[in-house]
Amino acid sequence: MSEMHPSARIELEEATVHYLNISVELADKFLTDFEQTLSFVEWMPTAWPLYYLGLRKLNLKIFPYSIVYDFSESSGEIIILAVQHQSRKPFYWKNRI
Repeated sequence: MSEMHPSARIELEEATVHYLNISVELADKFLTDFEQTLSFVEWMPTAWPLYYLGLRKLNLKIFPYSIVYDFSESSGEIIILAVQHQSRKPFYWKNRI
């Protein structure tokens, strides 16, 4: 199971609203892509390469977003730190660590 940083939740909501303004179908497709990617993270959190200071990142399959997360092997806890648009300034979220 995972926990989401409040700012990451806002990023997910903002992206969803962006696609919703285009079409309901596109927003649904985005959320499905996000949920499938998140399920991969939750299923095998150490399978994805280290990205920054021990954090990991997994790109969504269809949309230009990445899930940036921290995983504690000792507790099994996953914290989603960012739902990052891939064209956005990298590491803008590093103050969330």
